[in-house]
Amino acid sequence: MDEIVEKLRADYDAVEYEALEHVHAHPDRIAVVAALGGLTPPRVDNCRVLEIACAVGGNLLPMAEQMPGSRFVGIDLSPRQIESGAAIVREIGLMNIELRCQDLMDFPEDAGEFDYIIAHGFYSWVPAIVRERLMQVCRRHLSKNGLAYISYNTLPGWRAKGVIRDMMLYNARGATSPAERATRGREMVQLIAENISYGGFYRNMMKDSQKSISNAVDSYLLHEQMEAVNDAFYLRDFVSQARGHGLTFIGDTNASDDYWNRIPASARDTISKLSADSVERDQYMDFLTNRMFRRSVLCRAEAANITHESAASQIRKLYIAGNPTETSAGTNAAGRSVIEFGTKDDKVQLSDARPIAAMRRLREAWPSALSFSDLAAAALEAAPENQRDSEKNAVAMAHVIETCYSLGIVELWTRPTDHIARVPGEFPRATRLARWQAVTLATVTSLRHTRVVTEPALRQLLPLLDGTRDIDALAAEVAKQNKPTPDRQTLKKMIGLALQQLATASLLIKN
Repeated sequence: MDEIVEKLRADYDAVEYEALEHVHAHPDRIAVVAALGGLTPPRVDNCRVLEIACAVGGNLLPMAEQMPGSRFVGIDLSPRQIESGAAIVREIGLMNIELRCQDLMDFPEDAGEFDYIIAHGFYSWVPAIVRERLMQVCRRHLSKNGLAYISYNTLPGWRAKGVIRDMMLYNARGATSPAERATRGREMVQLIAENISYGGFYRNMMKDSQKSISNAVDSYLLHEQMEAVNDAFYLRDFVSQARGHGLTFIGDTNASDDYWNRIPASARDTISKLSADSVERDQYMDFLTNRMFRRSVLCRAEAANITHESAASQIRKLYIAGNPTETSAGTNAAGRSVIEFGTKDDKVQLSDARPIAAMRRLREAWPSALSFSDLAAAALEAAPENQRDSEKNAVAMAHVIETCYSLGIVELWTRPTDHIARVPGEFPRATRLARWQAVTLATVTSLRHTRVVTEPALRQLLPLLDGTRDIDALAAEVAKQNKPTPDRQTLKKMIGLALQQLATASLLIKN
């Protein structure tokens, strides 16, 4: 055990894990899962958060800046990563976050309670005794209504990735440096993918793996695929372990990974007959979809008075945000126009004027989240003749939102998004972290905790957005840094467009 821990510590000291945020590991995403189950999650804007294996704090830092009324603690085994993270905290000037170099096995029993405990990229990558300790810490240190988020590799889907991992490790044996290990791992996958002489599942799997592995940075490859420990679990076994520690499984934070509403009704009926237990249902769905990763939410067993009301009824208490594409899809059998809303991966077709009006209202409000009552009002404006059936309309609207949420077309929030600016304002301002990231990293973190890749012009503009410069002052600064530049009016117009682009990407703070 000590030998494995020391190897893990050495591996992360040698190659730092990328300082990235994880949108599904945000307290608000976690709280939504509980709210949809009828539970009362702790307030996100005034909570205490613990992240285990926080690396340099890439996930915690944006939360700490966006939620100044909350407190954040991150622990990690690697001294190098904690030192790097602490330096960022000091440079940005955050006062509500503490990063500690600490082994989870030594986590103090008097550390107090946390409303949210996050363990992303940890459970599958540590020995069994450490997984047990994680569950113990969650049980002991969660507040009364607290929630734990744990991500892990899932069977049966991960089993094929395990075969690829074995190949990479085999070819990397004897490597004398992390860079050489990563290179040898890539070379093995490339060798197999480019020389398979027959078709079928194995060939397709290797071809797909070559694409993802060839583009992966060394830190991801070494820590996700080639780390000393990398195990996968059936959902039923994960839930069983949690129950053994007095914890209850609520659901997963990435609703679009749940394909229940996408499979034929006949398949849903068959699975329901096989088991009425919700966990068993989810296990059958993992078999059906070959699922390979989960982001699960747990609570204390005594707090798990999960309601039997539908998720749609709970949605009426939440806030909704979305910016789906809108295209015409012709007419239906009744001759009504059909409008398609969605993402590049999933879409819904609507012909009723009420949900269409609500979806358009979401698009207009983006990046802000609206209350359910706001959307219901927009729907009634589109069909005022239905005023007497407002409750019936609200129920129907909730089901549409539930479907869109399950497909990843809209987001759900437990709180208003008052911190996100819809328009740049007179003195546009980005977070201190985003301004630092624009200079230092390849991506920046939005105010909705998503990763944004910005083009060079936007990266140059972001560090200037500290709330002290209007568009004239911004134009003067940009002109100093770029020669030649367009005339002042043209430059101001270009900056105005760039600022609106940043607002749309949820990178500007509401003044």
